[in-house]
Amino acid sequence: MFNRKKLTVKRKARRTRQWFEKVHVYPFPAEEGGEEYFLVDYIKARQVTGYAVISPGQEISKDALKAHQKLFLFYSLTSKIKEDGRMRAGINLDFFQAPLKLMGKEPAPALTEGYQTIETVLALQLKYRTAYENFQKHLAELESAKRPLTAADVQEAVETAAMLDVLQYEIIRTLSEKSALLDNWVEQMKTEKLWERLNKSQQVFYIQLLKNEELMKEESRRMTVVKNDNPDKMLQLNTDKMKTYKRKEQIEQEKALRQP
Repeated sequence: MFNRKKLTVKRKARRTRQWFEKVHVYPFPAEEGGEEYFLVDYIKARQVTGYAVISPGQEISKDALKAHQKLFLFYSLTSKIKEDGRMRAGINLDFFQAPLKLMGKEPAPALTEGYQTIETVLALQLKYRTAYENFQKHLAELESAKRPLTAADVQEAVETAAMLDVLQYEIIRTLSEKSALLDNWVEQMKTEKLWERLNKSQQVFYIQLLKNEELMKEESRRMTVVKNDNPDKMLQLNTDKMKTYKRKEQIEQEKALRQP
């Protein structure tokens, strides 16, 4: 049933297709007024050249435009989460766990602050990975259920995007602020004969971090997160901000819709 609806939408989308354009129908529709509306891209030479919102049934313009707001926000945030999160969530946890394990077995007072900093970053990285993976699971469940998007699905995307932004900011801020401490930690690890017990990639990870101190400071300054000293308040502020993510682009796309 779901695939038949997409085929109907694709057939209707071809009515406003231009020469050499391909039609891409996004997988999940939004329901308004009892009708399901699919977001459609027109693509030429790998560039998006047009948009439409189409129902397999009878379109009503006001319902289609309401659906467009939901569809645009969901798919924009899904793309952001994928682009921002895929590599960041895949960072090898051994970079943090291996030195923590060594220091745990052979503790030394000179390593305490370094241990605490790496432990903090690991906790943030684990939260980041969990948030990213949970959203991928949500998408897989949505695909399996073959159902329209709900307000809860959009909220899940909003909250995940905000969480990832806040966590990435905290990771970068912590590493940049603790750069001098980590520089000293490396030297203390060498003194304690623990540095040589890390493998080459683990050593290179920290050496590169220290080399990129200024880049990390600049990145943390440029990040567009709403900052607040209270972590819960900061997350809420960024969640609220994500509800209007790319709102200007959504309005412009709405004006350019070929259908309805």
